[in-house]
Amino acid sequence: MKTFRETVYDNIPEAMKLQLARVPFQALQIMDIVKQSHILFSLDVAKDLAPYLRRIAVDYCLFILAQRDPSYSAKIELNKKKNSRHVELTFGNNILTASFVKDRNELPRDAIFRNELIEQNPLLPYQEIETTKETTDQQYMILTYGGEYSTSIDFVNLKFPLKEGGHITYDLMPFVKLNHDDGIAPTENTDQDIAIELKNFIVQNKLVQ
Repeated sequence: MKTFRETVYDNIPEAMKLQLARVPFQALQIMDIVKQSHILFSLDVAKDLAPYLRRIAVDYCLFILAQRDPSYSAKIELNKKKNSRHVELTFGNNILTASFVKDRNELPRDAIFRNELIEQNPLLPYQEIETTKETTDQQYMILTYGGEYSTSIDFVNLKFPLKEGGHITYDLMPFVKLNHDDGIAPTENTDQDIAIELKNFIVQNKLVQ
């Protein structure tokens, strides 16, 4: 007998877990490309922009993933405080957002949540269900990633935040397979094209206000 969240997690195909685990690393590649494409990022002030660029690059990778794989769909939504937008990725009965956290055991700050997403995770952590039982309820999960520096990824987790408080965490790092032949950047365009695509993505979806 498995817990409910174990069943939800186990039902995500390994290929999808690999795709999601690689998103933060794809975003770092895009950050490097953008930094090299504009003189602004060679200045010290660029250090202050890095967290914003990282967040947008991760959202961009999620958005591109949905464009390229019909198993996913993506939309842009305002956060609970209506002061920022983020990408929501939907696959099966799952809704996913992505956020940077400083520690692998943390949840993102409350401002990124929309109330109705948390309300969709009301079950207690250890409520058991039959492994063959299907649910039509959408489950909200967060792809959390982080590292000591803005240019490093030390962990990638899939977290289920719970309405009652707390969260359940699954480590996605075992699914990360990086080598020089992977071609993990989410586009085959030139570096300049990637920078332009990212700029258009930001402007069209009003990700920066």
